[in-house]
Amino acid sequence: MPTDLERAVLGLHDLATTTTASAEHVLGTHGLSLTSGLALWWLDPEADPLTMGEIATGMRCSAANVTYVLDRLDSAGLVRRSTASSDKRRRVVALTRQGVQVRSDMIATVLRDSPLARLSASELRSLLHVLATASAQSH
Repeated sequence: MPTDLERAVLGLHDLATTTTASAEHVLGTHGLSLTSGLALWWLDPEADPLTMGEIATGMRCSAANVTYVLDRLDSAGLVRRSTASSDKRRRVVALTRQGVQVRSDMIATVLRDSPLARLSASELRSLLHVLATASAQSH
């Protein structure tokens, strides 16, 4: 009989697998990888542009990996890199109009297909609290 912890870990794996499959499907129609999709998700068109380091931190990967991913997104016309206005030594990344659309399509598909979409607002808040608690303990 699996322990509660084992069931929780397997449940998270199942949710992640479902989410990954949904994201890979929509990203595949644009010739993009899951890692590219994660980078797009981090680039909120309503927020200030992020530095490459901020993207790497958010994605929990190396700066070299982010550079590779952003090179591909830049070549596809989905992002543009520029010098930060506050510090000319830093590069920031923003979505292009096409990047905003691809990001929007991806997020809409992932959220529509997510098993989490069936949860009530109260259940989602509880889940967010549990995830924040577990995440804080892992750092």
